Amino acid sequence: MMKNILLFIAVLTFMACSSGDDSGGTVGNEYLNVGNVDARGDQTSATLNVDASPNCEWTITWNDTWITNISPTSKRGNGTVTISFGVNPSSKESRTAILTVSNASKSITRTITLTQAASSEYIEISGDGTLNFGYIADSRIVPIRSNTRWEVEVTITNGSSDWLQVSPTAGSNDGNITLTTKDNNSIVEQSAKLTIKGTGGANRELTVIQSAAPEPTLTRPQITNETTDGAVVSFTFDSVIPIASCGICYTTEQGNPDHTKDITLTATAATSPVTVTITGLVSSTTYYVYGYVITNAGTSFYSEVATLKTVSRWPSEDDIITPN
Repeated sequence: MMKNILLFIAVLTFMACSSGDDSGGTVGNEYLNVGNVDARGDQTSATLNVDASPNCEWTITWNDTWITNISPTSKRGNGTVTISFGVNPSSKESRTAILTVSNASKSITRTITLTQAASSEYIEISGDGTLNFGYIADSRIVPIRSNTRWEVEVTITNGSSDWLQVSPTAGSNDGNITLTTKDNNSIVEQSAKLTIKGTGGANRELTVIQSAAPEPTLTRPQITNETTDGAVVSFTFDSVIPIASCGICYTTEQGNPDHTKDITLTATAATSPVTVTITGLVSSTTYYVYGYVITNAGTSFYSEVATLKTVSRWPSEDDIITPN
């Protein structure tokens, strides 16, 4: 009888200790254990392993806003939890979040500290690293995503020295820079390289390209009012590039036009349409006539060739006629 009483007292003592001690993650026949989680500054997710008894239904909660999602938030028994968040915006300081895992009765509660290390310095720009502009003046905003102070270095690789303006040329963390171009008044593509440099050595490069302006177009000259020693020549041109001067050039030998070598007549105004009167020609002679324009940059453009045949002159009483 005494043995039975002692055994009964021992069982009661064991049950009392089991129901009142959860230091090992166990209450009654339930147990729940988790561990802390660390993450790098550039990570965007972490994994938490939950070790729980098959009959333990647990729930995870948190109140730190930098955690964007947790899945799953509840489960029975063992489970793997995915914790989602962004890159640590600080390159100097780590950040922590507190998560709580509890069983259904709240008799077992575990607190987890998620620590994300300071981020290494980073700079990001959108796109594929190349930004294209048309030849007409324009402005674009380029977003910069960063966790450090940065500066913009501009290197003109082709074109005029001031065709591209950048503002601002320095900033901190996330921000925008505005790129502004002037009209490209040349038939040559312009380009520049932007280097966004961080204080710790991180950098990104952006190539900026502005397309060339289209070449001026000229119509074939029209020949009117032909005489024995002259004619009227007219043509039109279309150009987005400023034109400094225009006119016609002509020669008796067909070939490539050259207003610096051929006989040249400059129009009184560098506007379209262009009309020029030729005089002093030789009668009954063929001339090859071209229209031309010269841009502000000094580049010449020519029309297709037109043929001018002066009128034959009839002999007059002043002419000396040699008999056959």
